Amino acid sequence: MSDEPTILEYALVVTTASSCNRPSSELRVKFILEGNVHCASVPMTVADFAKIVEEEDVVSFLKRQEVPPE
Repeated sequence: MSDEPTILEYALVVTTASSCNRPSSELRVKFILEGNVHCASVPMTVADFAKIVEEEDVVSFLKRQEVPPE
């Protein structure tokens, strides 16, 4: 077994659901995992999402949101 670290590569795009410059309570998240594009609408503010990014693995969080592949 190799002791080399496993590298998880993914692209993450986060946008607000608002079409105006007003704060939105929902985010649109798109990311690539294992070759599949996943999308979700996450009911939280940008600030709350940023806190999650700092505190835990974003991909694990999104997978818990039951995001189906597109």
